[in-house]
Amino acid sequence: MPDDIGLTLQLVRRAQAGDRDALQPLFERYYQRVLRIVRVRLGPPLRSRLDSGDIVQETFLAALQGFNRFELRDEAALIHWLSVLAENRIRDAADFHHADKRHPGREVPLVLPGGSGSIHVDPASTGPGPADGVALGEDVQRLEAALDGLPEDLREIILLRNYANMEWKAIAAKVGKPSGDAARMAHGKALLLMAELMRNGALDGGAAG
Repeated sequence: MPDDIGLTLQLVRRAQAGDRDALQPLFERYYQRVLRIVRVRLGPPLRSRLDSGDIVQETFLAALQGFNRFELRDEAALIHWLSVLAENRIRDAADFHHADKRHPGREVPLVLPGGSGSIHVDPASTGPGPADGVALGEDVQRLEAALDGLPEDLREIILLRNYANMEWKAIAAKVGKPSGDAARMAHGKALLLMAELMRNGALDGGAAG
């Protein structure tokens, strides 16, 4: 893991220095992570109307345009920044996109500012699993359903800790908890509730089958 994080930070620094060859491997390293965040943020109604892969591509396009303004601290800061960009793209999509305008599988080129080239992040090259929910495995679907079933504050804590790798103190400040320990306790509560939701979902599925 330290080697992986070191490579990420190296790629960020190279990208900020204008090295375009660092951008594609950097984005591909985080495609699946941002995709999972996007799918949870969308929730069931928007997941059925919007293409998650499109949102991720638009998120990376926004990242590309704002990289020089990104303050590098650690990997968690990078993931959180991408998460915030994704939230903005989702809000825009919810406001302006409709089901009849959806184009599944559309590829959005990541065009370098001031350059003539573009970067294409290929979901197939970023790890196992499809880019969208059509063929997601049963375990992933159950996990998403459990996340959807959490109260919003607990779902946010899971996202910040398990998806964005944020520190407990920062999570507490983000969600309005009095301390890092309080955020940690809320996270434990969220995990227990998720386990119960997943167990009940499995039982319901078994009864239905």
